[in-house]
Amino acid sequence: MDAIKVKNFIILVLLIVNVVLLSTVISDRMRGSELWNEAVEGAVALLEENGIVVSDEANLSARSLNQRSVARNGQAEAQAVDGFIGLTTTDDRGGGIIYYGGTKGEATFRGTGGFGIQFFASGAPETDDPEKTARSMARDLGIELVDGKDACTIVESDGDNVVLELACASGGARIINCRVEFRFMYGRLYSISGVRPLDLVTAETETSLIDVPTALMRFLGTTNSIEHWNEMYNLAVMRIAAKRGVPMLDVRSAFLEKRDFEGLFSEDGIHPSPEGHRRMFDYVLPQAKGILA
Repeated sequence: MDAIKVKNFIILVLLIVNVVLLSTVISDRMRGSELWNEAVEGAVALLEENGIVVSDEANLSARSLNQRSVARNGQAEAQAVDGFIGLTTTDDRGGGIIYYGGTKGEATFRGTGGFGIQFFASGAPETDDPEKTARSMARDLGIELVDGKDACTIVESDGDNVVLELACASGGARIINCRVEFRFMYGRLYSISGVRPLDLVTAETETSLIDVPTALMRFLGTTNSIEHWNEMYNLAVMRIAAKRGVPMLDVRSAFLEKRDFEGLFSEDGIHPSPEGHRRMFDYVLPQAKGILA
């Protein structure tokens, strides 16, 4: 009888220990979750203080992310352009820049995703529904769009002129710096320009993420960096060039294509060094000759 009591006592003690350990684990996880939420809320508040609003739809609890590597699909690109402008000529202008000429218009595509399509007056597509036309042409270009109404923004609308901007996505996730602008005049589409996601997926893996507060703080840091403003400036120049129908020499993209900046910039990290200016000259000269010709 004593042996049975001892056995039952030991089982009871072990059960109590397990309950205590379980409650400790649950308490630690709950506290960890509270600390996580507090850190995220603090990071979001700091961003708002700096004029950056985090979308209510943003997933701030993710701990891993599918990392996607993409490349340019030249064949699909040429086929899409052919469908738009009736492709007749193709000219590789170096630095990842391809010029397409056609019977209905002309286009320039860059290896970094930037592009512009200009339709001739005789080749401008007619439409009575600009948004439907823009979405359809985006699909023809192989561009994935953000789901729902958020994909389309009316930039300008004064009756005869309508400018729409579509937000791009990849794998369902919005890409902040990829937007495409469609310009309509008198019921015709005259130009398409912007930055599109490259469409050839070369690899896809799941990687661990840095925690959300750290990511938000790094994002805040990039918005204060010269590289961020260089990119925003370059995108603005591309849009103005496409809007005005003037040639653009994308020197920045030519630099990025090389991926090797050693010795190309001066000590301030902004202005080109003598070697950097030589590289600019090597890029600009043939481009300028092609335009003048």
